[in-house]
Amino acid sequence: MIERSFTKEEWHDLSMRAFEQLDKDEVSELLPYIFEGAPKDRVSVVLKSLPVPVRVLNRFWWTPRYARARRWE
Repeated sequence: MIERSFTKEEWHDLSMRAFEQLDKDEVSELLPYIFEGAPKDRVSVVLKSLPVPVRVLNRFWWTPRYARARRWE
């Protein structure tokens, strides 16, 4: 349905605007969650589009913290 309603560019713009509305705590939980189930090549593309400080935070703090959390127990 999304593919029929939005072009790729429109969907990207909408996603980026939604992402910009999140605070740091929300981003720190959301990125590792999304990346966990995404294909590695897609994760790589997204990571390259993020600012270096965000990539560093994700790699060394957010993803390890996410991995340690026992969410479904």
